[in-house]
Amino acid sequence: MRLTVLGSSPAVPNPGGACSGYLVEHESQRLLLECGHGVVSVLRTVQPLSKLSAILVSHMHADHFFDLVPLAYGYLFGDLAAVPLYLPPGGIDTLERLQQAIGLSSRFFADRFELQEFDPDQTLLLDGLSLTFAPTVHYVPAWAIRISQGSDGGKVLAYTSDTAWSDDVIKLLDDASLAIVEAAVEEYDPQDDSHGHLTGTLAGAMAARAAVDRLVLTHYQRERAEELKNQATRAFGRSVFMATERQAFDL
Repeated sequence: MRLTVLGSSPAVPNPGGACSGYLVEHESQRLLLECGHGVVSVLRTVQPLSKLSAILVSHMHADHFFDLVPLAYGYLFGDLAAVPLYLPPGGIDTLERLQQAIGLSSRFFADRFELQEFDPDQTLLLDGLSLTFAPTVHYVPAWAIRISQGSDGGKVLAYTSDTAWSDDVIKLLDDASLAIVEAAVEEYDPQDDSHGHLTGTLAGAMAARAAVDRLVLTHYQRERAEELKNQATRAFGRSVFMATERQAFDL
């Protein structure tokens, strides 16, 4: 299995970067995980759109799905066959309201993709990959994702999506070969008791608690990268990688 980072920014793209997006490759499967601002541009430098076999979005925040609009245009003008687009519960309604709000046809997304909503309580099987889900602690319903090679184990890629500290997510990360963990803030505002993101320290501590093999921080502001990496390294106890566009990891 190979992971290629297509976007590692938080809600505001880093200079020259893109928001959340990852390409997961295993055998014939080419899964686009998240499709935030700028992801399609980066993806096209890595592989043609025609090679995608499925798309999955963890939650319906703009920085995780807004590039579905240019991606759909890519399928339209490239005359490409539709691929499955797995959305979280309620995601199809969100896309339908978006296309209406910005003046797109009523079937703009439905004619480009095979729209489906994943069931977070069930395992999703995608041609050699097995995906399971855990709810995160965020401002809207969101799911962390565990991707295994086949239904009986093998290498494991785990992705927190956007979350604050969560025992459910730690369980999902358990013994992962590679964990992609968000680290959007250096510290919390002491007046804010509604947390939906992780500090570098919390990201490292969650990865350590789950005994993951390799830790990759994502969803971070580039200006804060050094401090977030230092925080996470101290908490994790080992080296930490910072996700950058087009960076690839083999599992």
